[in-house]
Amino acid sequence: MWEETMRIIEQTELFVDAKNRACKEIHNCILSFTGGFDVPLQKVRSLDWHYPSHNELLSILFSQDQQHVYGYSTHIQAQLPRIIELLSHDAYTRKAIITFPHEDARLHITPSLIAFHFKIRAKKLFVTVTARSIELFIGFPANLYQASAIARHVAEKLSIPVAQIDFFIHNAHLYEQFSSYRQKILRE
Repeated sequence: MWEETMRIIEQTELFVDAKNRACKEIHNCILSFTGGFDVPLQKVRSLDWHYPSHNELLSILFSQDQQHVYGYSTHIQAQLPRIIELLSHDAYTRKAIITFPHEDARLHITPSLIAFHFKIRAKKLFVTVTARSIELFIGFPANLYQASAIARHVAEKLSIPVAQIDFFIHNAHLYEQFSSYRQKILRE
């Protein structure tokens, strides 16, 4: 699904964004995964370049000492106990949502990730990630792996399996500067 979506984006119009990056995009992209949460990450890592390790990606979410530029770890750690409590008392709650601030006042940037919504159906965990914008080749593999780590954490606390992770991405895009690397994966 990830590769097919990149192939679709490859067919769209090339333009230059406000930061002078050549890119292509689609709007309102939905990607669903029922397993293989680290497959895109493994494929990007198979290329001849540096990509963050599993531990580096997890530290962005769970580390007490490291603050990611968007402050995701602070918001996730503050909200996870409430999510687990809500779901443990009411499997059908609609309130099990981790949200991120719309703008970091210090840096004047808007985070890409907006929310993680957790649901239990048929004694399995379903997670929907809502994102403002994700670069599908470079950013998405890390985001999927991180979402799966959060889902596994919640699922373990509730003693249930992770069933599915869905991403609703308002703007899914590809930067042309990575086209030669991307083509190596798309040719597989």
